[in-house]
Amino acid sequence: MCARDRIIRSRWSVVLAAVALAGCAHPPSPAGWLPGPRDAPTDAFGAWVRLDLGGTKAANPSGELLVAETDSIWILSQGRVNGRALASVQRVEMWTYAPTSDGLVGWTLLGVLSTVSHGYYLALSAPAWILVGAVASAVESRTGREFLVPSDLDGLRARARFPSGWPPDFDRRTIAGKRVEVRAPHDGRLDAWPGGP
Repeated sequence: MCARDRIIRSRWSVVLAAVALAGCAHPPSPAGWLPGPRDAPTDAFGAWVRLDLGGTKAANPSGELLVAETDSIWILSQGRVNGRALASVQRVEMWTYAPTSDGLVGWTLLGVLSTVSHGYYLALSAPAWILVGAVASAVESRTGREFLVPSDLDGLRARARFPSGWPPDFDRRTIAGKRVEVRAPHDGRLDAWPGGP
């Protein structure tokens, strides 16, 4: 194989890796809102959901899943409790925890750096590390996400903040969003409720 062929293959591997990285899924929730994989089973808040109403993604409401009833679904979005008829929802995109692919990125970087010792074979081994690492990161970015049909009430209720329905005599106007810590642009710390208080 001549040097020109190795360069062409190397470039194609980098292009394929870029395409795989572009396929990474990102939760629609505010940064820091979703728990990590280890904290998800004990998190007292509902999963973050995006309700597919058949329109554009921007027009589909998203927020914390509060209650799933036989005829409606309730979410907390931007500090307001919003209900939708289940008949108007085509699909529910549910995020239960924030995926973590930092470890994969680190191992991929170390693998690419280790190819320095491969000599001419670096043209083959470095792109292979990049491609495999990019694909693995793209796959890992989708963990914690599932798609449910609205008729799967058991699946929806399992991840709702109130799995048994609204508590008796509960005033929905008093519900507060999850409090997360965010960093201000000047690197000072601020406490905030992304969905509003």
